[in-house]
Order: sequence, then structure tokens, then C-alpha cells
Amino acid sequence: DALGGIIDTLEDLLDKAETQLDELRKKEAKAQDDYEMLKQSVDDETKFAAKDMDEAKKGIAIASETLSTAEGQLTVAKKELATDVEAKGELHHDCMSRAQSYETETKDRDEELEVLAKAKQVIKENVEGVNLAQVSFFQVSSKTSIRMDVASLKVVRLVRNLGYE
Repeated sequence: DALGGIIDTLEDLLDKAETQLDELRKKEAKAQDDYEMLKQSVDDETKFAAKDMDEAKKGIAIASETLSTAEGQLTVAKKELATDVEAKGELHHDCMSRAQSYETETKDRDEELEVLAKAKQVIKENVEGVNLAQVSFFQVSSKTSIRMDVASLKVVRLVRNLGYE
């Protein structure tokens, strides 16, 4: 009977060992499946990350080219701006010079008109009551002084022109 008890114990141990072996095999199969799924997931992520990286590199290349073009255009625009600013300065200077010339001419013209009005008034006062057929603007002599200023010459020219009318 002792031998039968040992055999029963050994059979129990064999059953337990087979049960444990089956459980370990199931755990190993599950672990192998989990590993395969994890490996597939990592491979997919790596593939998508590589694709994303390639797209990012292409984007960087395009952005670099765009930046280069923009910097070139900026340089050209800055040169054009400098040229335009210089042209504006020259135009402003020219406008100011012409405005000053116009102002001077207008002032001179106003002075000439004033002198002409006075000369016309003097002529009218001296000619009033005189027979106009007897009046002549014929020049008897000509003595020009070097000191005669421009305004005086203009008055003389105007009076002479009035005489022809």
C-alpha cells in the first residue's frame, strides 16, 4: 500500500506538473501574441514617423526656398525704396526751388505792375488836355547808366511798348 500511495502521489504531482505546463504554455502563447502585436504597433509607428519626417523635411526645404526668395525680394524692395526716397528728396528740392522762383517772379511781376500803373497814371496826368496827335514817344537821345537796375529797364521797356500801341 505504501507503494500505491507513492504512485498516487507521483500521479498527483504529474497532473499538477501537466496543469502547470499547460498554464505556462498558454501564458507563453499570450505573451508571444502580445509581443507580436506590440512589435507590429512599433513598426507601424516607425513607418508613419518616417513618412512624417520625410514630409517635414520636404516642408523645410520648401520653406527654405520660400525664405530665400522672400529675402531676395526684400533686398530688391529695400534698394527700390532707397532709390524712391532719394528721388523724393530730389523732387522735393526741385519743387521747393521752383516754388521759391515762382514766389520771386510773382513778387517781381507785382512790382512791375505797380510801377506800370504809376507810369500809366503819370502819363495820363501829363497827357490830360493835350492833343494826343501832338504827343510822341519818339526817343530823342539815349543815355544809359550802368547803374540802372533791372526794374528801371523793365519800366523803360514797358513804356516804350505802350508808345507803340
